[in-house]
Amino acid sequence: MKAGGATHPPTRRTRMKLHANARTCPKSRRLLVDRLEGGWSLMAAAEAAGVSERTAAKWLARWRAEGGAGLLDRSSAPRTRPTQLPADRVKAVEALRRLRMTAAEIAEALGMALSTVSRWLKKIGLGKRSRLEPPEPQPIRAKAPRRADPRRRQEAGADRSPRPPCDRQSASASQQERRTQARHRWVGVRARLRR
Repeated sequence: MKAGGATHPPTRRTRMKLHANARTCPKSRRLLVDRLEGGWSLMAAAEAAGVSERTAAKWLARWRAEGGAGLLDRSSAPRTRPTQLPADRVKAVEALRRLRMTAAEIAEALGMALSTVSRWLKKIGLGKRSRLEPPEPQPIRAKAPRRADPRRRQEAGADRSPRPPCDRQSASASQQERRTQARHRWVGVRARLRR
């Protein structure tokens, strides 16, 4: 942007992400600390800020230990992850899978739980053995020429093909006779069942 002939790089401000139930922000925490440093009692300053005494004491302790940086929001991500595998173990699981071993065989070979091995195989994208090799190319097949569909409408002005006859009309005499006999047999069976 140009302002008065000078070019200034665009400033990018990071917005703070407060959760919905946050009672304080860095500015209100600073005000809380200033009140405590200015002689307010812990109970009075906490009540004025709308937080508990324990929370007020926490912010004061962070202010004294870290200064202004201690009043900023912190990540709520856990510091340790007990289910995280070391990178060398993950590589070992992957290497054994590429040797086409099953998850149970890998678990036994590495002395790990089957569920852990299965979870990590899924995470690295090798949960199915079919994912180990690239897909085989599909064979190219010659396509048969399309036959004209007689039921489809022809161009305007052209003759239409006749409607195909229904089953009863096209059936031969012997087929019709067999159908009739089958119906009579069914009627006889039904009559016997009613008795």
